Amino acid sequence: MTERWDILGLYQVVSLLASSTFSDVYRAWDRKSERDVAINMLRSDIVLPQPDHVVQRMADVVGRVSELRHPHIASTYDVGAFRGNPFVVMEYVEGRDLSAVMREGPLPLRVALEIVAQIAEGLAVLHSNRIVHRDLKPQNILITSADSVKIVDFGISHFLNAGADAVSPAFLLGAKFGTFAYSAPEQLREHAISPSVDMYSLGVILYELIVGELPLRLDSTSPARLFSHASPAIFGNRTEMPSSVEAILRTLLADDPRQRSRAQEVAEQLRLVSSDIRAEDEVMDELWHALQGLNDTLDSVITEARAYRQTLALYRRRLTATSSNTITEDTL
Repeated sequence: MTERWDILGLYQVVSLLASSTFSDVYRAWDRKSERDVAINMLRSDIVLPQPDHVVQRMADVVGRVSELRHPHIASTYDVGAFRGNPFVVMEYVEGRDLSAVMREGPLPLRVALEIVAQIAEGLAVLHSNRIVHRDLKPQNILITSADSVKIVDFGISHFLNAGADAVSPAFLLGAKFGTFAYSAPEQLREHAISPSVDMYSLGVILYELIVGELPLRLDSTSPARLFSHASPAIFGNRTEMPSSVEAILRTLLADDPRQRSRAQEVAEQLRLVSSDIRAEDEVMDELWHALQGLNDTLDSVITEARAYRQTLALYRRRLTATSSNTITEDTL
């Protein structure tokens, strides 16, 4: 591992961070810039028909992403190839990917909304610069030690040509890049790719964060068959999902990409819903404290009433005893 990177004379590999079907991600030391970096390299067992073309296309995307400065987009530094395997050098982010966070159990609704709102804000910047991620999934979302979101892995992103609403999907290696479960219907059907594919993926992530499972179970042999107006049926009676969130999800998971909301709109909607939930939580907290206060008052009243009843019973016993003594004396 170390030898293959040292050939470049720039990066010293430290460890393997993650592996996927198409690539490996390494932590490495950038000798020139003297900083830790993450290197996403296409797996050596993947044979590229036109490696030079792929590297050039990746360079176009990475070059455009490297110009962006946004707190929710991981910086990219370099792109190249080694023995025919393209690689991208990115910012090394201390933290965990979202899939690891999700494995620990369901997240509070407000936390889930905040995470997805940050992702949407990052996507809004990418899309405004005509970049489509195309492989948005929990493994490509990092949560930093400061609980901030970073979108990573632009290795298969598409740069949208200026003046074009979308580009035809020329999938690398003739394969369907992206994970089936998070891929939009048109992506699996190999139709034109637009920013809407990222919005569908965002909807799947939001649904999974709230419900704890994927909205659809895909048949990996023919995943596109399951995308024929199936989305609305996934909601049912989801008591854990507020109607406002369900409305956002229905637009994101729409089969027709033209019906899906834009990233900035989704970010604003999620912020508004989160604000409403926060306000409701504050009202409930106030009500709870008020009820606790009332309960304490009632406890005090009950305690005083019991004490009064005991005192009254004592007086009655004394009165009865006094009356009995008086009657006895009168009789004598």
